[in-house]
Amino acid sequence: PVSKRQDLPKSYCLRHRAALGLSERTDALAIVVSEETGKISVAKGDNIRSVTINELEHKYLAPALGITEPTKTEKMK
Repeated sequence: PVSKRQDLPKSYCLRHRAALGLSERTDALAIVVSEETGKISVAKGDNIRSVTINELEHKYLAPALGITEPTKTEKMK
């Protein structure tokens, strides 16, 4: 399902609009990588935003997968 929102930037093509449409209609987290620029966007609910690879990993993927950050003690092992 493609989002019907009219307020999206023109740089958001079909891939971005489809990701947003999916996240608007389900509880899915949609990740989009621009074919032209390699920039990463995340769609959740009715929001879509650009993220860095670190934000993607720590803010979205780790919590979704139930991964917690290791403590300093665990890192030293």
